[in-house]
Amino acid sequence: MEGKRKKDDNTKNTLFTYFSKKSRNNKLNKESCDDDNLNQTIPETHNIVLSVDQPSCSTLKQDETIDNELETHFRSNDIGLFTNCTLTDADKKLVLKNVWVPDVNYEFPLLEKYKAKGLKFQYKWFTEFNWLVYSEIKQGDRKNYINRSRLIPIIECVILCGQQEIALRGHRDSGKINKFENQGNFRSILKFRSRGDAFLNSIIEEEREIVGKVNASEGFAVLADETTDIATKEQLTLCVRFIDNNNMVNESFLQFVIINSLTGNDLASAIIDGLNNCGINCDYLIGQGYDGASNMSGKYKGVQAIVREKYPKAIYVHCAAHTLNLAVSKASNIQPIRNCLRLCATRWIQRYDAVNDFAELFPYVMDALDNISISHDSLGTDASILSKSIDSEFIISLQVVKLLFSYGLPLCKQLQKIRIDLKEAVELSNDVIKHLKLIRTNAKEEFHKLFLQAEVSAIFKN
Repeated sequence: MEGKRKKDDNTKNTLFTYFSKKSRNNKLNKESCDDDNLNQTIPETHNIVLSVDQPSCSTLKQDETIDNELETHFRSNDIGLFTNCTLTDADKKLVLKNVWVPDVNYEFPLLEKYKAKGLKFQYKWFTEFNWLVYSEIKQGDRKNYINRSRLIPIIECVILCGQQEIALRGHRDSGKINKFENQGNFRSILKFRSRGDAFLNSIIEEEREIVGKVNASEGFAVLADETTDIATKEQLTLCVRFIDNNNMVNESFLQFVIINSLTGNDLASAIIDGLNNCGINCDYLIGQGYDGASNMSGKYKGVQAIVREKYPKAIYVHCAAHTLNLAVSKASNIQPIRNCLRLCATRWIQRYDAVNDFAELFPYVMDALDNISISHDSLGTDASILSKSIDSEFIISLQVVKLLFSYGLPLCKQLQKIRIDLKEAVELSNDVIKHLKLIRTNAKEEFHKLFLQAEVSAIFKN
């Protein structure tokens, strides 16, 4: 035992003593860093000032000497030497910071695949693209920016977790990112970000672009309307209208603002705060466009009055299309039609669509009601009652309303255009009035046409 110990003590220890010899069978594997065209060993990176450990490649024999010819022929900092090799993070940084750059007078080879076109690498590309490196071994360019762009969102997720004091680790935080398992906060945030990072980016950039154009115009109008969403929460739709550098009228959506109160003061504060949060300079506010509700149009405590106290140039204009909608609603209050169809309370165009669709699909509606009424449950009873309520009065009224609504539809669309023309809108309004008067003058002939259409519908009813 002592003799063996003495023999070991006398043996000179080297760096390779601490590594086990690899069998020849394991010499070639997937992590091989041999080049396809070179069956020689990889040189050590002598010309890096801070030494880099030998790349962890299974093809490299630990007791093998370096081929001097290969070292002088190829640059030891060549990025191609380190492809498909395992390096520590410190070595990766060192390699990327000290990559070999050819001399200005270096003659780049003309590759076989580009000989026909006479294309080869240009030295000026180094100054134009700072992420570009050249490999003499690979005889081509290697792009670093792709990996850098991949690292940015990962690092930003780590920073976010640190700023919010969120632990990175979870129950499982290794392996592939699986969408079905909880793999910790960091990986969950990274997975969530990867879903729509580019899309969210485009939305943010679009909003910034709109805000920039609004401020550059030095004059804009705010358009706002409150509505209830599917969760029964009141939301304020905020839009802006302005003239761009090309003297074109633009109307752009900004954001939805959740509101908890519908008083004039709260709505006015929500509008002003929403504009300020987007970065819009409210000193350029010269117009307001709302509906005619008292909390919006009120002379003393309405939104328009409160906003105008702060910004006197902001003149209030009542929505012309909404005015038309109210007028048509008042004039078209036919009880049978109103009971049968759920007409939209605010959009006149939807009223026309509801009436027109019902008239066109009338035969199929009656057929469906007849089939449902056969059922003995409550649904069948309701269908039977509804079918019986569709009498001659309803059918004739349906045809009358359809005709009258069709004349007002072009006017309503004109009043809702972004680039509305006042002269054209006035002329279209006069045309609608003219046609309605003409129908009233020739009531007998016009009603006879409607009666014939009603007869066709009655056939399907019976």
